[in-house]
Amino acid sequence: MNKPSLWERYLTKEIGIEFKACLYFFALLFFYCVYRLCTGFKVAEIWHMAEMIFLTYIVGYIQVFLLWNFDESDELGKKEILGISICTMIYTAVSYFGNWFDKNIYVTAGFAGYVIFLYVCVYFVYKCRRKIDDKILNYDLDKDGFPEYNIDLNNDGIADINIVDKNNKCIKNCDMNNDGIADYLIYINNNFILVGIDTDYDGKC
Repeated sequence: MNKPSLWERYLTKEIGIEFKACLYFFALLFFYCVYRLCTGFKVAEIWHMAEMIFLTYIVGYIQVFLLWNFDESDELGKKEILGISICTMIYTAVSYFGNWFDKNIYVTAGFAGYVIFLYVCVYFVYKCRRKIDDKILNYDLDKDGFPEYNIDLNNDGIADINIVDKNNKCIKNCDMNNDGIADYLIYINNNFILVGIDTDYDGKC
């Protein structure tokens, strides 16, 4: 399998940013529209909406490239809390100086709390999705097993790289000195990864 190109890796990140921008934009717009309704307005300012969508794109790039993509992290640690704080301050400052909520301090403070709550919810949504994806993948592997691959790098009739499924166990062998014996072994069993390396080429890992 070919390694993903630089363009493909960038495109993957870009799609993620597009998704984040849409998600956070609609979340911000919901809070803004509720505020407008509560203050007696049944229309939203187009300029404010434009500021929101551009801002969510900018913050999305900041999240992914500068703040460790914190809402997709495995754990909610110090770095993630710092990222949430920085992005919340950005949204709150723009909402205040952009006059989204008529510079009402109490509404702006409520908006900041709403953004923090939003980030925490998105973090748990991503975490749940990863667990579900892992469960589906493990189920498929248990059901179908791994396919068998043999790669003969030096055309000596002996597999130099071998990946084979045996009772839902993945074994990978690499014969680096062409002696017909695996010099490098990866063995996956019951979610544990065991690695053996024959560094002195004596036929034993």
